[in-house]
Amino acid sequence: MSEEIRDRWLVQVRHELAEDDAAIQTSDKRIDALSAMLASAHGGDASPTLRGWISRVEVVAQGDVFNLERAGAQGRKWIEGAIAAVGLPQCPVIELSVVNAKDFHSAMEVACGSLDVLGTAELAEVLKVSRQRVLQLRNSGALPDPDFDLAATPVWLRTTVEGFVWGWRRQPGPAPRDVDIDRLVSGQ
Repeated sequence: MSEEIRDRWLVQVRHELAEDDAAIQTSDKRIDALSAMLASAHGGDASPTLRGWISRVEVVAQGDVFNLERAGAQGRKWIEGAIAAVGLPQCPVIELSVVNAKDFHSAMEVACGSLDVLGTAELAEVLKVSRQRVLQLRNSGALPDPDFDLAATPVWLRTTVEGFVWGWRRQPGPAPRDVDIDRLVSGQ
């Protein structure tokens, strides 16, 4: 009888270049090579950002990998090995996220229902933002490119946006204004 898999985790690592380093171009073939390497070896992928890239892998519980912390360390080790293998520069980790795969996929199922493709309206609903904000995210390069354009409608496959949804942190509302606390307290 085969050993039952206890758990799986999704590990995401965001690397960012220093300010004085040349930015990675979205067409950089090394990012494509990194994505292909992570996909074949660890069920992952990689995508460029404005100042670096985001890499994702899936880690299965086995041996000394049995909790969230160790899954994160293992995932980071795999990602950094792949980065070195494709010749991307070593740069600081800006963010490391580890989530239980079952919890993540359950949340995506609730957010997307049974949809395998998402248009702008559906993606806005998943992200809990307006359609205009989805367009802003797309224009800024934050969203992955759509998989298809049907007439004038961009369409993303669910698998394309899962990594983005996982790593995206919504920051609602306008930037806060500076408030003069002394003046506010004195009532002037």
